[in-house]
Amino acid sequence: FRSLALELRRTAAGEIPSLHQAAAHWFNEHGYHVEAVRHAQAAEDWNLAAAILSDHWFRLELSGQAATAHELVGGFPPAIIGRNPELVALRAAVALGRGSFEEAERELAIARGDLASVSATRRARFQVMLGIHRLVLARRRADLPAVAEEAERLLGATESADLEDLRLSEERHALALISLGIAEVWTARLSDAEWHLDEGI
Repeated sequence: FRSLALELRRTAAGEIPSLHQAAAHWFNEHGYHVEAVRHAQAAEDWNLAAAILSDHWFRLELSGQAATAHELVGGFPPAIIGRNPELVALRAAVALGRGSFEEAERELAIARGDLASVSATRRARFQVMLGIHRLVLARRRADLPAVAEEAERLLGATESADLEDLRLSEERHALALISLGIAEVWTARLSDAEWHLDEGI
């Protein structure tokens, strides 16, 4: 395989980015999201790589691939991350995973402030992703007022958004419901919590 790659670089170097891009689409369509992101990054198709990683972030985390997901964030140039609110939010998630709560909060504030630059087709999912990260941050800090506030905000996002849009990632929708349920348990809204936890599970 290595010798074929070297031969391709020698004879058709200009075609390599488009081949990586095609591979990224194929891997993404067939459920190999880590490989898809890596090929999109190799093609320097940063928007494609960011969209795939953002759409499947929670799937990777829930399937025990959090370290790999964090590594993929490191594969984006810092300047690219700074121009993409979805990547800024993922950088916040990496900080949250390290226990760097203040850094995570700063990054989430930046991502939220740049919401208008997210395309209309991705905005609802992005808002739910931000809500989940903020809710996790509040829970990690055991900040009950913030948990209640973020839960209400997340509930509003899930109720006002197109459910078909949210369910593009089943893990994201499930995690939103479960996070809401946990927050509602903490704030003694037990009947709501039971419904959201059952639905999430």
